[in-house]
This record gives sequence, C-alpha cells and structure tokens, in this order.
Amino acid sequence: MPNLSDDATMKPDLPIQPPPTGRQPYLRAASALLAVLPAALVLTAGGCRGVIEDLPLIYKMDINQGNVVDKDDLAMVREGMTKSQVLSILGSPAIADPFHQDRWDYVYTLAPRGGKMVDHRHLLLTFEGDRLATIEGNYLEILEVAEQAADEVEAEQHKREKEEKKEG
Repeated sequence: MPNLSDDATMKPDLPIQPPPTGRQPYLRAASALLAVLPAALVLTAGGCRGVIEDLPLIYKMDINQGNVVDKDDLAMVREGMTKSQVLSILGSPAIADPFHQDRWDYVYTLAPRGGKMVDHRHLLLTFEGDRLATIEGNYLEILEVAEQAADEVEAEQHKREKEEKKEG
C-alpha cells in the first residue's frame, strides 16, 4: 500500500493536456456562430412581413366568413313568412341573439388572400311573433356589386397563378 503522506509517490491519473493551439478558439467561435445564425435569421425575418407575404411559395387562402346568401335564395324570402320557412331557405343566421329572439342577423365578410376585408354584407330580419316583419341591410343593395368584386378577385387570382406558372 502506498504511503499517503509522501506526495512524491502520488501521480495524477489524468494525462496532462497540451495548451490549445491557435485554431481551436476560432473553431469554437465558428461553431457557436453557426448555432446562433439560424435563430437570428428567423427572428429578423419576422420584420420582413411584406417581403414574406409576396413570396410565391406561401399560399394564402381567401377568408370567407359568415352566411353566403345568393340572390335566388334572397329573392324567395318575403315578409309574412314563418321562421321555419326563412330558416329552410337561408339557413341558420350567423348571429342569433338570445335576448332578441325576433332578430336574425346574416353577416358575410370576404378577405382575399388573408388581407384586408373587401366585402362586408349584413342582412337583418326582424320577426313579429313567428312571422317575418322586415328585411333590412346592405345585403340587398350590394349583392350585384359584391358579385362583381368576387369575380374581379377570382380573375386576379387566376392572373397570379398564370404568372407563377410562367416563372416556375
């Protein structure tokens, strides 16, 4: 058994490492930079929203929300109809207020490619008892204008798709 009081007989178990060469600190810095660079690019690309949205690789859908009521269905609705008749023609209203059960709101919005809303329609039906009393809203006024706007948006989309196919 070795004498523990004698320090000269004790040898370290680990070999002594030579001092680092001049390249190793640079390699460590380069590997750290490569690890941080993708995260930095992602964070800075968040500020380039307009550039990213215009990339042809990113697909943006049109956002249609609410009730789509076409003019044929709307032409069938008349004052004096029962709630069940209106429900069978137009479907369930987008807004059915439990505090105002005699008021039905049909709302439709369109935002092409997830951008700004270009179309907003509102149809307000009021009932007296079980019978339709009034029909109000801009749904009636802008139905043709909205159809033209939707056709223009669709034509613009087809134009973009053709340009993308030519480029690709």
